[in-house]
Amino acid sequence: CRYRPLTWLSITKGVTVLISIISIILSVLSFTLSVLQWIFVLRKQSFNISVSCTGYSVSTSELISNYRDYTFGFIVNNHSSLPISINSVCVRTESGKYKMFDLTKRFLKEHFIPPGTERTYQLFSSEFPVNIDAYSSSLVYATYETKLTDEHIFFDDDLFCHFEFVTNRKTVFKVLHCERISLLEQ
Repeated sequence: CRYRPLTWLSITKGVTVLISIISIILSVLSFTLSVLQWIFVLRKQSFNISVSCTGYSVSTSELISNYRDYTFGFIVNNHSSLPISINSVCVRTESGKYKMFDLTKRFLKEHFIPPGTERTYQLFSSEFPVNIDAYSSSLVYATYETKLTDEHIFFDDDLFCHFEFVTNRKTVFKVLHCERISLLEQ
């Protein structure tokens, strides 16, 4: 075997190959980190809400037969990094169709704060759309009234109700546990 002396050309070739290998490794690592960051951002911004029902109350009328005025309370939590807007809420009726809650603000009740004083606090139903910031929640009161028997709200086992929440990003169907309470207790 013959000994080949190191020449400047052979040293530069070796360094060039080493630099090429390091560049390829860094490129692959950069691409992998970019893809992981992109997946993380998409996951963080994905639509993710949770809804719970605080209860509902029903008002009837002695003058109008079959009249029902339902008022539901919802706590809507936005678990994503983007704000959402709830455009409407619909409820399943006895006919099997989904009917929309009222979209306008409506007077619900009045509280005296603290009890026994003259200062009052008036509570209204929510006016739609309801805007919820990122990682926050909102208490939403929605009202629904009807005079038709087949448009009364349908309850599974007298406790569960089917809702449709229409947002600016997605429409979500939820089956929520709803207990009947007096509106004044909420």
